[in-house]
Amino acid sequence: MEWKAHYQRLFPEVQSISIEGSTDPNFNSIKSDKLPNLDSYFDNFFEVQKEGVKIVKQLNPKNKFLEDYLSIFPTLDFSKDKYRETIEPMLMIASNNGFRYMEEE
Repeated sequence: MEWKAHYQRLFPEVQSISIEGSTDPNFNSIKSDKLPNLDSYFDNFFEVQKEGVKIVKQLNPKNKFLEDYLSIFPTLDFSKDKYRETIEPMLMIASNNGFRYMEEE
């Protein structure tokens, strides 16, 4: 079964979440090494991350993928504010090191 159909079958309550994000299909090919605007992309990014962890936790709770989130969410209970507080400084560090933000079209 195609992963998107499988995902939607398992989590019908998140049909409104765009799995690809709120961008056009060529997003990954044109973003290069530019940083995303947090205000424009964070909500969709957060929802996809949260649902990804939910899926892995349900289907394979011992998966090492989950370890990446334990330092932020020891119980794997996601908080949008806490996740944003973690992401924001990383974007600032990248910006301070010369990475530019993507242009909004």
